[in-house]
Amino acid sequence: MTLSTLMLMETLKGKENSSNFDSLITQFANMMNELIQGEYSNRKAILDAIKSLKKD
Repeated sequence: MTLSTLMLMETLKGKENSSNFDSLITQFANMMNELIQGEYSNRKAILDAIKSLKKD
């Protein structure tokens, strides 16, 4: 499921007012931060593995 689909589902789930919109934006920002952190961790693990292989 794509992020845009999740955003649409959350928007349709609640009443259309500013507090729901603010909550939706907060949830989206949190989700994006988690994805970025996950990508950073994956990249670091790959680089560490490459460095380890170069030492051998």
